[in-house]
Amino acid sequence: EQLCIRKFTPRIKNYFKILDNDIGRPLSHISHDFRDIDIMQVIQDVQMNGQTVEKRICLNENQWFMVRIVPYRVAPRMFSGIVVVFVDLDWMHHFLKEADRLG
Repeated sequence: EQLCIRKFTPRIKNYFKILDNDIGRPLSHISHDFRDIDIMQVIQDVQMNGQTVEKRICLNENQWFMVRIVPYRVAPRMFSGIVVVFVDLDWMHHFLKEADRLG
């Protein structure tokens, strides 16, 4: 598949330069602000090998996420795309920094 966008939640617009009319466009045409990951390469790797990937990534100094990239299975050993999930880890990052500060 060409990794075209099928749907997305409104909140992803905070991280990707995406518009409502981008449905159907290849994901590679959409820019993003993630600096610690070549997200397109990871998505392509998941598409090729069918293995789920989870990574902690930073959008900027204060926004941390866990990204989970999962093949969309329609049958055993049969995929029909990729699901990309972002989990906000800011609370955990700030908690760990505070714990380090308090020693």
